Amino acid sequence: MITQIIKPLILTALLSLLAFVLFPVFAQAASTEWKVIDGARFRLHAAPIKDENNHSTMPWGIAIEIELDEGWKTYWKNPGSSGVPPLFKWQTSKNISQEPVMQFPTPALYDDVNGKIIGYKHRVVFTSDVRAINEDQPINLDVTAQLGICREICIPVKVELALNNINQTSKAEAHQEALNIFNESHKKLPKEANEQLRITQITTIADKAGYLKITAKIPENA
Repeated sequence: MITQIIKPLILTALLSLLAFVLFPVFAQAASTEWKVIDGARFRLHAAPIKDENNHSTMPWGIAIEIELDEGWKTYWKNPGSSGVPPLFKWQTSKNISQEPVMQFPTPALYDDVNGKIIGYKHRVVFTSDVRAINEDQPINLDVTAQLGICREICIPVKVELALNNINQTSKAEAHQEALNIFNESHKKLPKEANEQLRITQITTIADKAGYLKITAKIPENA
C-alpha cells in the first residue's frame, strides 16, 4: 500500500519538475519586479501592441515605469538650467532590430534651489516600441537607465532592468497588465503639431529681455 501511494506522488513531482524545466518562470513575465533605490523604484514592461481589432501586431510596446517617493522628482529630456536628462542604454539586448528611442510624457515646471526645472513628480512612464529581428525567437530586453532624482539635492543614479525570453506565448494576463501601462502612458505623450494644433509665430518682446511671444492655433473645443 505504501508503494502504491508513493509512486503517484513521485510521478507528480517529476511532472512538475519537467514543466518547470520546459516552461521556466521568467518566460512568462511581461514585467520585472520593482527595483528599489533611495527616493524611487523602477520596473520594465513589455507587451505585444494590439490594433483596433485586438490583434497583436509585430512591434512590442515597452515601458519603463518610475514611482517617486513623496517630495522627490526627476527630469524631462530638456531638464532646465540645472537638470540631468534621462539616458537609456539597450546595447546588451538581444534579437531587437534597433535600440528603442524612449518617448517622454508631458512634463511640469517645478521650483528648485537652483531655479526652475522641467520634470516629473510621483510617477512617470517612458515608452517606446521595438521589433524582433527574428519574429520566431524570443527577445531579451536589457536596459541601463541613468538619470537624476532630486529632493533637496540631486543624485545621479544608474538602474539596470532586464526582461529575458519574452515572446507571444507568455501568459495573457501578464501581457495585459504591461499593455495597459503602455497604453495609459502613450496617451499622455505630447501631441504632434497639425492644422488644428500648431505654433504659428514666435517673436521677441522689445521691452522685455529674455521673453518670447508665442502665437498658436488650437482647436475650438480644447
